[in-house]
Amino acid sequence: MGGLGPTEDDLTREAVADALSLTLRRDAQLIAALHTRAAQWRIPMPTNNLKQADVLQGATILPNPNGSAPGQWLDTTFSGYRKLIMLVPGRPRSAARSLTLNVCPACARSSPSATLRKEPSAPP
Repeated sequence: MGGLGPTEDDLTREAVADALSLTLRRDAQLIAALHTRAAQWRIPMPTNNLKQADVLQGATILPNPNGSAPGQWLDTTFSGYRKLIMLVPGRPRSAARSLTLNVCPACARSSPSATLRKEPSAPP
């Protein structure tokens, strides 16, 4: 997990875009949210933080109430196969919250009911 932050070594978005031949777009609402967060912290908005507003083509933005790097959810087809791509922040608290609030419910909506279970089935 990780790689959704603003530093040069945070390359998850770029790697997924490259692997799936997708484009990245800079989302205006995310830019505004980053500026608002910086203002709340009373710091100047670091230019490199704008990278956190880059969204994969076709992805849904997953809010991150614990940090500035939002996650992304992508349900796409590549080389004839369905791909579910989930990008979540790497910090444990942010990742756990995103998995609980965003990723698990999205997986449940996107997968056949027989594939996902709340509890493991009893052994045979």
